[in-house]
Amino acid sequence: MLWGAPTPSRADPSRLIQTPPAVVAISGRLLADVRHFPSGCSGLLEVDRIEAHRAKGRTELQLADCSAPLLQGWGVRAVGALRRPRPGLHPLLPGSAERLARQASWSQLRVDSIEVLERPWTPLPDLRRHVAQRLQLADGLVAVERFGRHWLLARHRGRAALVSTHGDGQACRMAQRLAAVHGHPRLDWVMLLDPVAPDVLPCWKPLAGHVQAAQQGRPPLAAGQMLRSDGLSVHRVQQRAGTLVLQAGRQRWQLIPRPQALWSLQEQQRSGFQRPFKGTWLGFKPSAVQRRWLLKH
Repeated sequence: MLWGAPTPSRADPSRLIQTPPAVVAISGRLLADVRHFPSGCSGLLEVDRIEAHRAKGRTELQLADCSAPLLQGWGVRAVGALRRPRPGLHPLLPGSAERLARQASWSQLRVDSIEVLERPWTPLPDLRRHVAQRLQLADGLVAVERFGRHWLLARHRGRAALVSTHGDGQACRMAQRLAAVHGHPRLDWVMLLDPVAPDVLPCWKPLAGHVQAAQQGRPPLAAGQMLRSDGLSVHRVQQRAGTLVLQAGRQRWQLIPRPQALWSLQEQQRSGFQRPFKGTWLGFKPSAVQRRWLLKH
């Protein structure tokens, strides 16, 4: 036992958890803007009433419908099933119960309906939200490498698209986290440089409006073909086998997914003028020789 660790008070919402879960009405104030994920959204609520009785504590709201904004400081009334968060499967792999306990919350409400009761003036959260929004509107790329897999998130004016070297379940789950961390609950499109197994495709489809994947040994894009949305595009260069060009707003990036594409690029290098790129993304870990060549070109 950890002495001094927080425990739920007598008036905490977790004291009303039943088996099977009971439907209750909870009122309170949001402690932060709800966070968006591909499967829905969630937010921590400072509870002041459960049904008609006063209460004191916190619960996490879990919503499937996130179309309406729910912002820090707003007063809301939510109706749904009150449940106990799931603990982690292993001490080194904490679950919802451990995550929420660190925030002095021991319950979750699976929301069926929610009503906004009050929208008070919140100058500091509004300012922080405005600054974050301005940063998010910036064009640019976010590159991530992990477990031999590579992801590239292209952003333009609050929207985004993604390129992934792999199409398996692990790559999909990481892509979901990457999009969520950067505030993109849904992407314009996703391009997968590897084929996708039929049982994994349902993982990718909710993440983007369109999923383009390699099929039967063929690349996801043929030479000259383009995948695009407003301000975001990628196309395969006809003169450079395997090389892609990605456009995010006015920024133009060169994508080299495989070592073979880099070899072809080295062989086809010409001395004539070429439109400059903002930078180069590699879908693999380059050798020392390859890094030196890329720095020179």
